[in-house]
Amino acid sequence: MTKAQAALLQRKWKKQGDPPCEHLIQELSDASSDFDDGHVLNAYHCRECGELFVHRYKAKGLSNNPSTEPEFIGET
Repeated sequence: MTKAQAALLQRKWKKQGDPPCEHLIQELSDASSDFDDGHVLNAYHCRECGELFVHRYKAKGLSNNPSTEPEFIGET
């Protein structure tokens, strides 16, 4: 999802009175990595209301070994 698409969703959502949203479906809009500290940041937007969520992961390794999958450490 692009930032423009998310902004359009946000405007439409606010026109509906800005009701609560459960953010059940989130679409990846940007992924970046900072290998200096080993973190991966993924930006998602809710497909219903357009709200931005940034998920931060700690990379455990760089191989195809399942034990090295990124570990979710929270939203920022």
